[in-house]
Amino acid sequence: MSFPFWTGFLWNNTILCVTIVLLSAAKAGLKRYTTAKFQYYIWTSLFPLLLLPLLPLEWSPLNGLGRWFPTVVKNSTASSSPDSASGFPQSIHLPADWLADFSVSAQHSIFQGMSLFLTVAWIAGILVMIALFALSGIRLHRLRYNSDLCRNEDIRADFAQCKASLKIRRNIRLYQTGKINTPISFGILHPCVILPESIERKLSKSEIHFILMHELLHYKSMDILINYAMCISKAIYWFNPFIWYAFKQAERDREISCDASVLEKLDENSYTDYGSTIINCANQYLRSSGLHLVLEFGGKKSLLWIRIAEIARYQKGDKRKERRSMLALTLIIGTMLAASPFTFVNAKSSESSSLSGENVVFEDLSSYFKDCDGSFVLYDLNNDQYHIYNYEQSALRVSPDSTYKIYSALFALEYDVIQPTRSSLPWKGIEYPFKEWNKDQDMNSAMRYSVSWYFQELDRRQGIKSLKENFERINYGNEDLSGGIDSFWAESSLKISPIEQVQLLKRFYLNDLGSSAENVQAVKDALLLSRTKDTAFFGKTGTGAIDGKDANGWFIGFVEEKYNTYFFAVNIKNGIHCSGSTAAEIAMTILEKHRLSLK
Repeated sequence: MSFPFWTGFLWNNTILCVTIVLLSAAKAGLKRYTTAKFQYYIWTSLFPLLLLPLLPLEWSPLNGLGRWFPTVVKNSTASSSPDSASGFPQSIHLPADWLADFSVSAQHSIFQGMSLFLTVAWIAGILVMIALFALSGIRLHRLRYNSDLCRNEDIRADFAQCKASLKIRRNIRLYQTGKINTPISFGILHPCVILPESIERKLSKSEIHFILMHELLHYKSMDILINYAMCISKAIYWFNPFIWYAFKQAERDREISCDASVLEKLDENSYTDYGSTIINCANQYLRSSGLHLVLEFGGKKSLLWIRIAEIARYQKGDKRKERRSMLALTLIIGTMLAASPFTFVNAKSSESSSLSGENVVFEDLSSYFKDCDGSFVLYDLNNDQYHIYNYEQSALRVSPDSTYKIYSALFALEYDVIQPTRSSLPWKGIEYPFKEWNKDQDMNSAMRYSVSWYFQELDRRQGIKSLKENFERINYGNEDLSGGIDSFWAESSLKISPIEQVQLLKRFYLNDLGSSAENVQAVKDALLLSRTKDTAFFGKTGTGAIDGKDANGWFIGFVEEKYNTYFFAVNIKNGIHCSGSTAAEIAMTILEKHRLSLK
């Protein structure tokens, strides 16, 4: 898992902690006006928020509706496509050095090591928690296997009567065993209630009746399922004390809520008897079983007197309190879900983009990416149609590397750092590994040879604040320049997806970025690789090298015909030669397949 994932995930946990604090405050403030069920069920609103950061799910902040990734889009039925394009020449003479791609290696060992450490520690914690829960599950399986079906006819008849009164039709088995010290219930596929073997000797019939009602109401309220969900959540978020606190409170509120549900079924004269049953059961049996996946009638000693106090305060049939509880719970859950696109998913969305409402043709171009993972995006301007290979990677945001220099140059022109006719900067005598860098540069030569020091100087003269404003203005990927003014674009904080590259190139080409036509044309001229009578070919490579090894290769650009323009982006990674030059060669081969390119 990458470091950006951890940045987002830890941010999500921060938001979760704040949410838990707010929920606790809301519970306390509404306690007098809401029911015990509200006090319990409010904690269940955490489950979708705990799950969202881990799902491949994206949200639209405009409508708050989610959709699965990758996006399912309509395949185009238009008769015209890049394959049927005509008029593009079959041979273009390109400069001999057009594929020269220069990059300086970024040193990311610290970030990679930290990401690896966090990933290993997180997974190790999850495995430990899973092992504990698995052990609990094995013990429960053995317990049920070694338990006998309840043979006491009075208890069995009472159990059946309780089920009927609660309208439970599910086959819930009733067992007894001498291996437990408190009544327990568990199981989703095969739910059961297990009683201590000595229960009929130590408790009265009425007390056993209360216990059976309590355990069955746990099942009816889906507390068993919620308990399993809490166990899974604690395994995933084992490191977050706020999650453990929230679910500890939920466990307390669950028992209080279940007590209230029992009292709702009883007449008022039986309230004292029910409370006495809890105390008597505690005296006879109360001892934690240590089985995390079960619900225990007695619960913990620290909870006993809280439950008794709540039973003493219980008032039956308060319809106004029930309506207030329903309204409050609906508002709280609605508010949390409505806000989630701007909190929980935003951190994840910094790693991915999406494409919706477009005509898209998905293509299998895997044969062109035999030695690496790659993606290809092409947009046909006239037909408003995308051709995409590997949607998931096409929507994944990665470092733009030298492709960002298109916009670095444009911003410098807009802020008058350089001018179209006066763009030269002097070489300061620093020796670089590429001879093409070791001389004075203008915008055209710096773009062709991807001279990093030239664009770093442009960025410094403009300033990080202005740069950030410009990247935000044009909606460039995740708009994150926190990696520093000299390296935010080089395998650092700034990320953009191939789909976004193509969309931004289209806006740049159509002069839809709020820049002057003269400056846009100056950058286009710097990107020009070849021109014939009817066709012009523009492009920019980008290579991300980490610790001396090529890790990320880009080639983006556009093909301008007499009657149409095509925008494209190729990104490659996880291969031996993942450079911009390799990406360019792949792009040329694919474009030729579409008869948009170049022998």
